[in-house]
Amino acid sequence: MLTLYQKLWVIACLGLILAGCAGPKIDWDYNPSVNMSQWHSYAWLTPAGHSSDSPVDSLMAQRIRSAVDKNLQAKGLKLVKLANADVLVNASVQTRTRRVQNQVATSLGYGFSPWGMGVTTESHTYEYDQNILSIDIINPGNHATLWQGKATSGRLDQGSPQGRKKAVDSVVTAILAPFPHGQ
Repeated sequence: MLTLYQKLWVIACLGLILAGCAGPKIDWDYNPSVNMSQWHSYAWLTPAGHSSDSPVDSLMAQRIRSAVDKNLQAKGLKLVKLANADVLVNASVQTRTRRVQNQVATSLGYGFSPWGMGVTTESHTYEYDQNILSIDIINPGNHATLWQGKATSGRLDQGSPQGRKKAVDSVVTAILAPFPHGQ
């Protein structure tokens, strides 16, 4: 039979495992005063995936553009030339390096010091990269953002080409799921 401490340890480990399996964090926003039902066509504002903050290789840009096109066309929008578009689309990827520090008490016990106790702690620091994929729907007249979706996830540019495509498709589909209104 497991002690209370062992049960708590098992629950904590399961929680960490499940947290590691979590998908990307999705966030979206839109201008509620805009009638999005009038949107029937779109064009790309800049090459997909290019951002002044973090350049993306052309293969990743192609994957992003393909996934966005597939999702928007499934929602009834048609890709047209820039001059004929109801809205413009822009997609960009930024990479952030995050640092996490954990401090853990590894032992506690009675010692021979004048104070009668000893404590040992360990600090663990690790870094990891995050990608932030942003998809913006923009007014072609004044270039105001009308709808924006973002996903914060692990690196999209790691693994095999098939794995990268699958990761991009999954993230873009999650971002555009609530489009056009956030339903």
